[in-house]
Amino acid sequence: MSKSSNQHVTEENNYLALGMSLGLLLGMALGVLIGIALGNMAFMSIGIGAGLAIGVAMGTALQERHTGTEE
Repeated sequence: MSKSSNQHVTEENNYLALGMSLGLLLGMALGVLIGIALGNMAFMSIGIGAGLAIGVAMGTALQERHTGTEE
């Protein structure tokens, strides 16, 4: 692989990682709020899972927007 190909792969991975980390933070915050409101902190795990799923979708959308390709 050429240097530019390696750089392209790195940029794609960074967008996915950015989306996952943002989704994790938002999901954790949502899970804590729901857990406090209902008095059961087990809902934090549900919020984290939902946040990660949303984060992957956000990361993929950012990646497609940046590269200009849709699969």
